[in-house]
Amino acid sequence: MSQKAEDLAAKMSQKEFVATDGLFHCWRKQKNVILKQTHGKQKSADVTAVDQWIEKEWLELIASYAPKDAYNADESGLYYRTMPSHFFFSRVKVQKAIKFQRSA
Repeated sequence: MSQKAEDLAAKMSQKEFVATDGLFHCWRKQKNVILKQTHGKQKSADVTAVDQWIEKEWLELIASYAPKDAYNADESGLYYRTMPSHFFFSRVKVQKAIKFQRSA
């Protein structure tokens, strides 16, 4: 948010503007809002099925590709639907778990 405020100040020709998180920090303290990391379902993956898939199907899939065709997709736009790993929660109501609806 500070970066966005500084960008806006630059567009408005405010050269001496310094963005701080003071207002946001005070609001979070007043409203009892905390930042927590969310966790998915524990032990929901079938490990044996994953191992079998890697041994059989994965090897068949990559057999037709040359090593030069492999790349890291971490920084691409392929993860645009991923949910954030941290959320703001109220301390008043404890959130035990969050289940997200998967899109098709």
